Amino acid sequence: MAPWLLCFAVLLPACAQNEPKIIERPVVINLPDVPEQFRSCPGLPTRPAADAMQSDAAEYVILLELALVECHSDLEGLNTYLTTLRAELNI
Repeated sequence: MAPWLLCFAVLLPACAQNEPKIIERPVVINLPDVPEQFRSCPGLPTRPAADAMQSDAAEYVILLELALVECHSDLEGLNTYLTTLRAELNI
């Protein structure tokens, strides 16, 4: 008789009713498009030829710097835009 009692004691917790788990549906958030100005950087300037003058090389360096500054500005604008969007959506 003891084996049946042991089996009953082991199986009894399996019959206990637990609270059902509530599974929440995911919330779909339609984010607005990121403005075009933040999604790309300007193209790189054309490298001067090997026989170019120093003034051509200097102009190239200046154009590279301008492209870098514009790209960094766009990234800062994108970060600001996304931070504002997250704050509005509480995410």
